Amino acid sequence: MRIVPVFFAILSGIATVLSYRILGLLPYNGRSHFIMFEPLFKALAARGHEVDVLSHFPQKQKIPRYNDLSIADSLPQIVGKLSFDKMEDKNFFKSFHMFLTEFGIRICENAFNTTVAKNLRDSNKKYDLIFTEIFSFDCMYGFAHHFKTPVIAISTNIDLPWGSKRIGNPSNPSYVPVYFLPYSRKMTLFGRILNTLCYLFTSAVYDTYSMSHNTEVARNFFGQEMPHLNDLIYNHTSMVLINTHFSINYVSPKVPNFIEIAGIHIPPSKPLPKKIEMEMDIENEFRGIIYVSFGSLIAVETLPIHILRIFCEVFAELPYKVLWKGPVEKFPKNLTIPSNIYFEKWMPQRDILCHPNVKLFISHGGLMGTQESIYCGIPTLGLPIFADQELNIGNSESRGVALKLRFNDVTKETFRNSVTKLLDDPSFKKNAEHLSELFRDRPDSALDTAVYWTEYVLKYKGAPHLRSVAVEMPWYEYFLVDVIIVLIAVIIISVLAFYIVIKGILNLLCKSNDKHKMKQQ
Repeated sequence: MRIVPVFFAILSGIATVLSYRILGLLPYNGRSHFIMFEPLFKALAARGHEVDVLSHFPQKQKIPRYNDLSIADSLPQIVGKLSFDKMEDKNFFKSFHMFLTEFGIRICENAFNTTVAKNLRDSNKKYDLIFTEIFSFDCMYGFAHHFKTPVIAISTNIDLPWGSKRIGNPSNPSYVPVYFLPYSRKMTLFGRILNTLCYLFTSAVYDTYSMSHNTEVARNFFGQEMPHLNDLIYNHTSMVLINTHFSINYVSPKVPNFIEIAGIHIPPSKPLPKKIEMEMDIENEFRGIIYVSFGSLIAVETLPIHILRIFCEVFAELPYKVLWKGPVEKFPKNLTIPSNIYFEKWMPQRDILCHPNVKLFISHGGLMGTQESIYCGIPTLGLPIFADQELNIGNSESRGVALKLRFNDVTKETFRNSVTKLLDDPSFKKNAEHLSELFRDRPDSALDTAVYWTEYVLKYKGAPHLRSVAVEMPWYEYFLVDVIIVLIAVIIISVLAFYIVIKGILNLLCKSNDKHKMKQQ
């Protein structure tokens, strides 16, 4: 008879696990960012949680307990729409300004103008947890205040200067590269100076200019009584999940609620589409396959024609087959395409890179693709265009698994030499396989790690015991400015006191000596 109460106790425990309601807020329309959240949301739904996801990418097929709050088509499509010249010509200040406005304030304004967001705000729903992205649209924290819920913030990039700060995680610019600069792990004195100045500048501008505008936009949506976003960020952020791993990025100290989940977007292997599988079956005709992809944002056909011509001429001379992701019908008509190049608008990148016939990956250096090439143990030739791409390639280059070639330096000779060096020097493949082993060797998968810590935060209602006291410290305490001032004051007072005492002693000695001389006289 005891079986019945035990059975109901088990059901009760399961019901407790299934009771959590989760809200994902992803207003950015870049799919390369969404694919990092998607497997986590699906896994949480599969474990019985109710997951509502506001995004531009609704699921094609209905998934139980995964509810789309679609704002698709509310922003102009950017996949394959950005031209090379507009992105490549931008200097640091133009890029940073675009980052804060086009990928920040504009994203906020658009999301809040949608009926979906307004209905969500006006609903009577209750949530136990909110997911949002650390990028440039922290206006989404207004929903955390509105629903009174803790937040797990996911960084789809390496740590941004304002990412670690929200949970008090140390991020020392003396050895932690800033997102906007091309430096990797080891920096020269000049590099550390620039890295520090960039860290201070971007942090200050984001905390003032960007946060002021984000707060204004959010208050127009939620009400003027809403606290400043800087306060909401520090009060509501329970955890940060970041797209890094110590094997491929920098090593640095981390607080317990700063969790690395790089590779979470990499799915289990799947069979290749038959058309692509046939192209991969090279038999004895070629030595191997070179896979080329410049990501989903830049329209590859907008690359300068002399660059495209160099690529085609060099590929034509190589005993390798080339799989190139891109719409060949949009390429310049006067460009001769060699017979050993196969084009497709879309290719399953992870499954191609892990195919045994693939020998080289030619890429723009996007973080997701870089991780996939490392996961599969494939050397990379990186031609960075903007944002963190030069930094990503620099990290791989410093580990002996990649070479970097800037577009301004591309000639037929430099491109051919880079490609042949990566293909012919066995050290690149050996290093890539070793790095792949380090990247894969974990106690749990990136997805299982993210699920565990998500449910940990849910279980302990925001897990405030993980919170570092550094979050509550003013900047002058955090950077020990007050301590340094006190120590300097103590040193100065001590030196002055020592000087006064010595001077007094010397004066006494002099007076005593004078009196002694006078007595002798």
